[in-house]
Amino acid sequence: MSAQQSALTIHGSLPDGLSAVGASGDRRLVKIEVPGSAKAEIRKDLETAGVVETTVFPDLEGLGKELRTNWTKEPLEGPTR
Repeated sequence: MSAQQSALTIHGSLPDGLSAVGASGDRRLVKIEVPGSAKAEIRKDLETAGVVETTVFPDLEGLGKELRTNWTKEPLEGPTR
């Protein structure tokens, strides 16, 4: 978590609890839906901003995926993790 500069969320016991909070009008939590067709453009924008596989997943698997993407120009299939 520290390498990813991330935080935890507590979801409670309701399976759809975060959606209920977002629907309550509390503007601190907003649902954003990104269409799958925007995936390639978003990946490119993130890479430009310095967010790459090894900054999010600083382990050997992350390095391997980043090297494969950069050297073979093969797009990663599906979610990265």
